[in-house]
Formats: sequence, C-alpha cells, structure tokens
Amino acid sequence: MRKIYRNLIGTVALMLFFSACSDILEEKPRSIYEPGYFTTEEGVKGGLTSMYAHLRYIFGQGYYYNITLTGTDEMTWATSADGNF
Repeated sequence: MRKIYRNLIGTVALMLFFSACSDILEEKPRSIYEPGYFTTEEGVKGGLTSMYAHLRYIFGQGYYYNITLTGTDEMTWATSADGNF
C-alpha cells in the first residue's frame, strides 16, 4: 500500500513538474494599448472588434434612441438626475 502511495505521489509530482510552463506566467496586455498596437493588421482588427463589441449593448435595445444625446448636457441617468429636466 505504501508503494502505491509513493508511485501515485511521484507520478503527480512529475506531471505537475512537466506541465508547468512559463508561457502561462507571461501576461499579454488586453486592456491597455501598447505604442505599436495599431501597426499590424491583427492590432487594427482587434481594435475594431473591441469597438463593435460595445455597440451590441446599444443597438437592438431601447438605448439606441439616446445615442445622439450621449455627451451633451441633455443626457442624464436616473441615478445622476437632480430633477431639473
């Protein structure tokens, strides 16, 4: 029984040792842009995809009526409204 536990623990230790990879530890920045981000075709496509991803929550809902007012002084939300409409 002791030999089975040793073999099992040894196998698990070897699996963990050989499965560790430094690629997992290296993070690729996804929320910030590097200076050369838009210099490649992949960077431009990634930037456009991220811009279009935010439009999904505006169009197809009732929010698209307010898209022209965003950024003006006529646009308020219920949590920030002071009752002075």
